[in-house]
Amino acid sequence: MTGKTPQNIVIFNVFGHLNMGDAMLVESLVDIIRERYPQAQLSGLAFDVESQRLWMPDIAWTERVATKVGGRGLPAKARQAFTLFVALAIASNKNLFFLRYLLPSRQREGLEALARADIAFSCPGGYLEDSNRAYLLNMLQVMLAARLSKKVIFAPQSVGPVRSSFGRRVIASVLKHIDKVFVREQSSMAFVTELHGSKPRNVEESGDLAFWYHRAPEGIDEEWIKIGVDPSKPILGMTILYWNFPHASDPESAEQAYLSSLSSLADKAISDGYQVVIFNQVASDLPTIGKFEAINDRAIIDRGERSCGKLAAMIAQCEIFIGSRFHSCIFGLIGGVPTGAIAYLPKTSGIMKDLGLSRYVTAIDDLTPERVFSLYDTLRKNPQGIAKQIRTAVAHYREENNAFVAYLANDGTPAS
Repeated sequence: MTGKTPQNIVIFNVFGHLNMGDAMLVESLVDIIRERYPQAQLSGLAFDVESQRLWMPDIAWTERVATKVGGRGLPAKARQAFTLFVALAIASNKNLFFLRYLLPSRQREGLEALARADIAFSCPGGYLEDSNRAYLLNMLQVMLAARLSKKVIFAPQSVGPVRSSFGRRVIASVLKHIDKVFVREQSSMAFVTELHGSKPRNVEESGDLAFWYHRAPEGIDEEWIKIGVDPSKPILGMTILYWNFPHASDPESAEQAYLSSLSSLADKAISDGYQVVIFNQVASDLPTIGKFEAINDRAIIDRGERSCGKLAAMIAQCEIFIGSRFHSCIFGLIGGVPTGAIAYLPKTSGIMKDLGLSRYVTAIDDLTPERVFSLYDTLRKNPQGIAKQIRTAVAHYREENNAFVAYLANDGTPAS
């Protein structure tokens, strides 16, 4: 980013602060941007504008294009389809930018923010994969930024897997027009390299920004009291996620096996003297957590909504943590907690491999009590030794995977 200091910066592909993993990444990105460019005007394009304004009121939030408009039924779907048509037209030809006046005001303001942007950052995360078709709408936001903004940077994120030939062509085509793409694990680098036949010059591997999260919270004791936990006694923390098991022959049976295995783990840990707490990281996981509660009423279910900092601090006070949501695992790792991860996407196994912690990972597919018991027993045998190993791994990861932070610090030139 040589030349003029950026005055207008936009972050886009923001999905809501009720997902504590995404929120942590957005907060980390915002902190890094503001430290580097304290005078820049910061705007954001979000899926849910009102929640973002409550969460970060000092950012000028607008709505991303083709977000569902008000109402129900066919008229609402028709209006959304029209906004999608307009967005595709502008993404294909900047000369059609005048069509923005046909959009709802907040979506028009979002496009105008992109057009003013000296730099547009696609938020870090794991939203460019094909477990559902939303990745195509996310790629549309990237296409618009590439068409309208002066410079577009992918903050460290996962790319892939995408199995359809159409989706792969879309991603390969769009990535060519991005100024700089940071991927956060080797599996994403391998996917992008496969798409292009060789490693693209604009793509570089960098660490997950969650490992740079440092906001300090207050009032943790009050949070424990709210959910009926004594923090002076051993705690096994867990997260449970909603997952559609897209590649299972029988997704319903796969989900039942997953929940049954975690229920068996909870019973075993309780018999070993632990308080078992199921944390709420993502609001959309709560129905699945409810299914878990229906088969196990001994674990403590935390349905509370709190800041990323408070959730991170609570997980850091656990004696052992086993998470399905990977950013909850990162909360455990940066807190030095013996942490096991249940991998539902390659990002989990990929980042744990980058950390040198692959032995503390098990796959969500065909999960069994025996596999999760093995992970639990491994973590429990030598907690102090594992905690030391994790702290060393995290420090090394930050040192060796700071390409994104270094890129901004050096105004877009490679660090020497």
